[in-house]
Formats: sequence, structure tokens, C-alpha cells
Amino acid sequence: MFLKNVAISMSHAPEILSRIQDVRARMARAGLDGMIVENRPNTFYLSGFTGTASLILITARTTHFLTDFRYIERARRDIHGYRVVKAGNPASKTLAQLIVKRRLKTVGFEGTLSYDSLAEWRKQLREARPKRQRPVRLRRAAVVNDARAVKLPYEVSLLRKAQRAAESVFDCLLGDIEPGMTERDVRRRLLELIEDAQLDGPSFAPIVASGPNSAMPHAQPSHRRIARRDIVTIDMGVMREGYCSDMTRTVFFGAPTREMREVYGVVLEAQERALAAVRAGAAAKAVDAAARSFIRARKYGKAFGHGTGHGVGVEVHEAPTLNARSKAVLADGHCVTIEPGIYLEGRFGVRIEDTVIVREGGAENLMKASKSLVIL
Repeated sequence: MFLKNVAISMSHAPEILSRIQDVRARMARAGLDGMIVENRPNTFYLSGFTGTASLILITARTTHFLTDFRYIERARRDIHGYRVVKAGNPASKTLAQLIVKRRLKTVGFEGTLSYDSLAEWRKQLREARPKRQRPVRLRRAAVVNDARAVKLPYEVSLLRKAQRAAESVFDCLLGDIEPGMTERDVRRRLLELIEDAQLDGPSFAPIVASGPNSAMPHAQPSHRRIARRDIVTIDMGVMREGYCSDMTRTVFFGAPTREMREVYGVVLEAQERALAAVRAGAAAKAVDAAARSFIRARKYGKAFGHGTGHGVGVEVHEAPTLNARSKAVLADGHCVTIEPGIYLEGRFGVRIEDTVIVREGGAENLMKASKSLVIL
């Protein structure tokens, strides 16, 4: 799922131009004369455009936005800082002609590009290049994703608004859940609340997992009816003005057992330790280790199989990744989740997730929702 009809306001045009300049600086450091951007979240990030046909070429001096006849008038009206070009069929031919005309030598492309698309671009470049002109070198580059990972102040403001909206929806949802409802009933009500709040939509397919289903980190909501003494894990997020939120809370119907209380306490303490480890300059794997080592020390190590977190922005999963293998170093402005969990197969699971902004002095938690044990 991506964007519906989201628009970047005119007041954000300077921020869009700042992003383009950031990408140019990263291109120069990577030795690129140009950068092709075709991944929709990235074309949105660099232009604010949400149509389904978008292709960007950035060079040291020019920015071209290619779209087809369906969107050309809209693009000319809404996009600022670009030369808007009506692409032919195929668009790769128009792109190749621009690259050859600008005499670009080394051009970056994104890792999301398919093999077939890359082969087509190379074919079009060969056909567009005069015989005496040197072949264009295409090189995979992550300059846009790297730029996206560090959030500007106005992006943090949008992320904060998205999180406030998600928590408002979550609070309403808790008041509506009753024993006997199925997991699918709860998900349906959650989606209704998001629609009623006039948000862009959910940032991902929400997870509602009760009883033994909560032991599956990515459980699909089922027809299982929620009963007394059940654990219910709700993993949800919303999109607002093009930015995502992500949160998880685990609640109880009726008094939890001693073991449930113990597991909840271990997960909460592990999360607090990971939150305390978040700061600019910290290794992402060190944050993961802060949660993982505590859970392991409490003899639940084998029950925590996923990473501790991931980046959030215009997509709900983006750089950086926080797990034991991550090579990322956290930077001021990164937006990441902290979400350890314990999953006891066939019985129950607990996950607690906050979204935070990385700062020099630690984590700025965007979450206000309580993490105290909640009994409904």
C-alpha cells in the first residue's frame, strides 16, 4: 500500500528543493553524474507527486520529472523545481535521450529496479547513443534512501502528527473491543476509525492477534473470537500527509496469569533498555543487543526471533535496520521503532513498540500511549 491523494503544500516547496540538493551532494560523493529515481516513495519524497507514473532524473545542474499523458497537466501544475517532461512509450526511451543529451557518464539507479527494467534502460541507451559517444555506466546507488533516513524538522513534525492520530484511533478502538468479537471484527473497526478520522489510510495492514495467535509476530487477523483471559496484540499505524506511524501494544482481557505478567515485564524492561541505548553515534546492533541480552538473560532468548526495530518515514519500513547484523550507525534525525517481543509458540506472545527520533542526547519518543499493563 502506498499513497492515496496526498498533496505537498506550496509551503513545503523549499523543503523539497533542499532534499534535491542533499541528493546532489550525495551523488557527488558517490561519483555520479546523474541519478535515476523510479521507486514511488522516492519520487514522492523528491517531488510531492503521488501519481502512478513518475520517473526522475537528477544531474548536477538539472532535474527532470517524466510522466505520461494522464498526469502531465497535473505535474506541470503541482511540481516545483523540475523540468516536467511528457514521456513517450516506452518512458525509458525518453529517459535515455535525456541522459545522452546531457552527456552523462555514470548514472545511478535504485536497488528496487527490476532486472527487466534495467535491461530495457541499457537497450534504450545503446540505441540513443551516437557512435562516437562513450557508453553510459549504470551503477546501483542508495543515495535517495540514505537521504530519506535522516528526517528534517518539518518531517519530524509530520511524523509526530501521524503518531498522535494513530494513538487517538487506538484509544477509541480499545473502548470498542468486547469479548466475543473476532480478530477480523477488531481489524474492521480499526479501519473504520481510521477512515472516520479522515486520514490517508493505514500505513500497513494492521495486526490483531489474540490468545495463541499472539505468539505469531505477523499473524493474520482470523475468525478467532476474543475470550476472557486472552492476550491481544495490536500492531497498527496510520498515514497522515504522506508520513507513517507505527505502534504496538499488548493488552489483556481479564486478569493475566503470573506468567503473562512476567513476560510482559521482561519485554517492557528490554524495550526500556533499548530506548536508553538510542543516541546519535550508537551502532544499531548495540541497540538491538541492549534488548536481546536482557531477554536472553531472563531465559527467553529463543523466543525473540526478529530485529529490535526499523526506520519509519514515507514508508513504514525503511532505513536504518536495528538487528544483530546491522552495520548502520544511528544519526541525529533518524526515526526508528523499538519493538522487542517474546513469543511462546502455541500459547501467547507480547510485543511493545514505540517510534522515536534519534537525538544527540538520546531518544525523543513520539509515543504518548501508556505502556502500563492494561486490563480491559
